[in-house]
Amino acid sequence: MALAQGLLIAGILVSLISLGQTVSHLWDDTYLVPKAKDGSKHAQFHMQREAVGDLGHIAVMLLVILAPPDQRTPLLWWILAVTMVSYYGAYWTGHLLIGVGAPHWYARSVHVIVSVCGALSLGLSYGHYH
Repeated sequence: MALAQGLLIAGILVSLISLGQTVSHLWDDTYLVPKAKDGSKHAQFHMQREAVGDLGHIAVMLLVILAPPDQRTPLLWWILAVTMVSYYGAYWTGHLLIGVGAPHWYARSVHVIVSVCGALSLGLSYGHYH
């Protein structure tokens, strides 16, 4: 279980690079959408929502992966799995849904690292939730 916990924590730490980029866009005027009907900062509002949601995902993943052994149940593992799929899935669905994803190799490599760490952590932790 220690390896699963370590992988998830490492992946989360690396994911803070991506989260930091999202947060930096909140004050970057190049991310304004002047013709947006809901206001030029509406896209930035969605970035803010994403960042806060990501912090919630991270909190849930840490609470579950660090749960004491006597509190680990199959339901808790499924909560971890669903949270991970929604957190890491957001890195990969952009191309499918809108034709846009990570803008360069560095961002893509961050996404690969965090996704692999998460998937390995989830798989390695499965037997510890009974």
